[in-house]
Amino acid sequence: MNEPEKLLAPLHLTAGQHALALAAWKENPEGVERCATDALAKGHAPGALFATMLASGEHKREPNGTSGKRITGWRWVRGSHSGRYVEDPKGTDNPPPGYDTTTKGGARETREIERVEVWF
Repeated sequence: MNEPEKLLAPLHLTAGQHALALAAWKENPEGVERCATDALAKGHAPGALFATMLASGEHKREPNGTSGKRITGWRWVRGSHSGRYVEDPKGTDNPPPGYDTTTKGGARETREIERVEVWF
């Protein structure tokens, strides 16, 4: 049994939770170990708590509680129906490919529109 399997065995994870844990392990093994230890210490339903911690990105945080993410200068701001990226000196979100990050006041999605002529 390799190291992540030994760590995950006492959590009694479902197949989906196990896949999530292995993907998170590739990102930050120390963070996954910290989440597993915390979930087991809490007692009730440690597998579900562990999966929730991973899904929320808790394994990416540094031991002191700060985010271990790289500063990108952009942050996703959510509205009532959608959202947009805005400039933020402490932002850690990556705009997806196709966003024009050169605009002031927030990134806007750029789409190529094919011109179609219709004849009647």
